[in-house]
Amino acid sequence: MARPKPVVPGYRRQRKRGGVDLAFVEVGGRRVYLGPWGSSESRQNYARVTADWKSGATTRAVANADPTLTVIELCAAHDRVLDGNYRQPGGGCRTKRACIAG
Repeated sequence: MARPKPVVPGYRRQRKRGGVDLAFVEVGGRRVYLGPWGSSESRQNYARVTADWKSGATTRAVANADPTLTVIELCAAHDRVLDGNYRQPGGGCRTKRACIAG
């Protein structure tokens, strides 16, 4: 029985109303835009991205994660980011906890 060949991600088109259609490819669950659809630039970018994919150069961020990071440290970093994102237009600060409780 023959082994199935790995499926190379396809050169795809995103249509834009009244604008230039864009070429893209999905690699590892992420959409990579290549340029205007059908252009030589987009074809070259497609060849580069698929060559990287075939060589295994595209890895997930989890592979580069710090193995010593604990859950507590991750939660603390998450709290710092969200506390910074919950600023009121007047410059006042409110925490995400207040938003969830109220």
